[in-house]
Amino acid sequence: MVLTIAYFGSRGSFGSEAAERLRAERFPQAVLVGAASPEEALELLAHGAAERAVVPVANSSAGLVTETLAALGGRGLALDGQIVLPVRISLWVRDAGVARAAIQSVASHPQALAQCRRTLGRLLGAYAERPWRDTAAAASALAAGELGPGTAVLAARVAGAAAGLHPLQHDVHDEPDNRTFFAVLRRSVTDAVD
Repeated sequence: MVLTIAYFGSRGSFGSEAAERLRAERFPQAVLVGAASPEEALELLAHGAAERAVVPVANSSAGLVTETLAALGGRGLALDGQIVLPVRISLWVRDAGVARAAIQSVASHPQALAQCRRTLGRLLGAYAERPWRDTAAAASALAAGELGPGTAVLAARVAGAAAGLHPLQHDVHDEPDNRTFFAVLRRSVTDAVD
């Protein structure tokens, strides 16, 4: 039987990177399944569609991930480890040569926006924040034209490059030692798949 790991995020998101790390370290044959929210990842686990779930619980500069904490209650899940992921965030635009002054809004997951607020203020001045499902989904939306040319996105290098975007600035997170803590969860009943 092949073990399935559910994670919050799209391919190329920080959640995807954490799940990849778990697979490399503990479950090399595992199949990874992205979920649209921490709640959806935990539902996959709780209902047996996955044997592990990887969800973000806190960031060193932006604090607790309330979306995950709200979804945890009453599901009969147990902690099976953690992954601490260094988070390096880049600012991406759709077209090469876009000037910083042309950026009116920045789209990304609310945690990424919080982790970059001071730096973005220095780089861009005033801008509007556009909360998005996850960092990689924001990159894909910008590439697909769902976000206008005056919008930039915050995402990992792998996500921005995969979407064909152009980096306006790398390492725009406020804290140089920016880290996100991911919980690895399993159902509380003993898994037969270890």
